[in-house]
Amino acid sequence: MSYIDESLADQETVLYRARFHPLIAVSGWSMFALLVALAGYLWLNEHTVAAVATVLAGAALLVTIMYPVWSQEVAITNRRIAKSRGIVSRATEELQLDAIEEIRVEQTFFGRLLKYGRVVVTGKGERVVSLPLLLYDPVGLRQALQNAITAAAAVAPTVVVTAEPPRRVLAS
Repeated sequence: MSYIDESLADQETVLYRARFHPLIAVSGWSMFALLVALAGYLWLNEHTVAAVATVLAGAALLVTIMYPVWSQEVAITNRRIAKSRGIVSRATEELQLDAIEEIRVEQTFFGRLLKYGRVVVTGKGERVVSLPLLLYDPVGLRQALQNAITAAAAVAPTVVVTAEPPRRVLAS
């Protein structure tokens, strides 16, 4: 079970889960397959040590490329945006929806073409949550976050404060 699912409060639901761009998985698994094929060729030509080293290099490259996908999660709930990273240890960043002041989408030219980018969320008091690079559909994530903020503001109770006139104390 993910950290975000484990940490949900009463009446809190996940509205949106960010995903990494499929290009990451395709590139990682393609590189691994290419190196395994090269290792097979080396093995058939009796270069056993080189074949084993190539497979190990392919596995290390696959883990390096896929680690961000396997170890990070980003979700928007009806109360907060949360980012968690780590497999063995865990580091989290959370920002309540009512504390968000700015949502910024950063995309390069190729990011716009392929629908990937980064979202940076700024909160009150210079609090910044920088979401991972290569998130799939950062504009959709921004829209989901904006919709969650609007919905949370509509549900939030309004406190009305009325001022009472000062009371006079009569001296006896």
